[in-house]
Amino acid sequence: MSLQILVPCKSLSGGKSRLAPVLDEEERHALSTFLLEKTLALATSLVPASRCHVVTGDSEVVYKAIRFGVMTIVDPGSGLNDALQAGRKYIGARASQFDLLVLPIDLPMATPELLMALTQLKADVAIVPDRDLDGTNALYLNRHAAPEFKFKFGKRSFTAHHKAAKAKGFNVMIFGNTELAFDLDLPEHLTGLRKAGCPGLPMPKANNPRRLAGTFTGALR
Repeated sequence: MSLQILVPCKSLSGGKSRLAPVLDEEERHALSTFLLEKTLALATSLVPASRCHVVTGDSEVVYKAIRFGVMTIVDPGSGLNDALQAGRKYIGARASQFDLLVLPIDLPMATPELLMALTQLKADVAIVPDRDLDGTNALYLNRHAAPEFKFKFGKRSFTAHHKAAKAKGFNVMIFGNTELAFDLDLPEHLTGLRKAGCPGLPMPKANNPRRLAGTFTGALR
């Protein structure tokens, strides 16, 4: 059974807006680029590049994906769940049976070993919750669930995905893991990431007024 990886990615220029209190636009762009490239390297370490797919509406993201040899799919622009549906439709038209891993780019602590463990669970649906048990940080669907599972990303998606899986009669497992629960959305997450250590993490410009004002709270010092 072939594992297919689906990576949704918004515009690199407009991403990570909730980090605006500590990073300016150029720095957020650099961070988003770093996260995308790290995720593509991770994905292509798990499966051949031909089985990795990026769903995006950003030409810069397309260029980055091409450099990794990764397939790109046009984001219809109507939200994350529709983007993932478009990606799944593309994959399904080319593979009669497949397992699917939805892998967002903002999981800087993810490793090949953790993701391999996730995809080897004996479950139709495996959900990786965020640290608050609210959102879904990654989602694995085996060949039974992959063609038809309804994506429910958004607020309280962890519960929504669990309910959706149960409603379809799928066997569900929760993959609770500290590293995979660590997503990068808020300034305090950046602080935690810096303390934990993340090789290659972009540093802010020395003249960033947010840093000079002391609003980094040690995040990137």
